[in-house]
Amino acid sequence: MKILILILAIIFLIAFPALAADPTATVKITFSWEQPESLADISGWSLYYSPTAGSGYIKAVDILYPSALVGTGPTFTYVATIYLSGPYGSTITKYFVATANGKNGLKSVYSNEVRYDYPMSTPPTAPANFRKGG
Repeated sequence: MKILILILAIIFLIAFPALAADPTATVKITFSWEQPESLADISGWSLYYSPTAGSGYIKAVDILYPSALVGTGPTFTYVATIYLSGPYGSTITKYFVATANGKNGLKSVYSNEVRYDYPMSTPPTAPANFRKGG
């Protein structure tokens, strides 16, 4: 019975490869922006992403001021860890925006949009003639 289930599962994955799990990648993306004139009312920023340009943004992370930022001076920098999923050999495109978060609970409008393209690598070839040593 177990062999029959295994055979059916293999046939299913061959017949419907789009339903198999896509590989994932963990990437680090560095974002930077100009320091506002006054930080007195800022509690942090929020980073959003979407697979579609101009709409459908989903919050990825809240960036607390100043603990999550790198660097000082007129430009703030934040390194985000993003998890992407897609078929091998494809390019995954995400669109990012940010908002400023006020200490009073209000948020700014979205910033300008930034496009990020990530090529999903083709997996390496499996070892040939693999066997137990002896």
